[in-house]
Amino acid sequence: DDLFAVRRDGSIPGARLSLVVSDSGAVRCNGRRGQLTDRELLTARQLQRDLIKPVTQGLNLAPGSQSVLSYSVTASAGTARFSDSSAGQPAAFYQLAAFTREVARLRCHLAR
Repeated sequence: DDLFAVRRDGSIPGARLSLVVSDSGAVRCNGRRGQLTDRELLTARQLQRDLIKPVTQGLNLAPGSQSVLSYSVTASAGTARFSDSSAGQPAAFYQLAAFTREVARLRCHLAR
């Protein structure tokens, strides 16, 4: 089963990303396959729990000025959208953005 999927886009090189995180620890970034560490898998499972409320509500936060990256996260309960500069983000959105970048770079060997 997939824990969640993230689509990231933006105005900088390498911004476009499709990331799918599986409960088995497998990860796909733009089709590239990788494997999460145990720590990363625990983080992903916690993120899934922390995202339940915003995705169930279908939270859609407008980008602020100076927005560079936008995100759409989908889990079994729904989808939420935000950008790196959205006002009023729950902590889980900041954590998801950092997790997405770390996994894309370290596990899928992408630039961003």
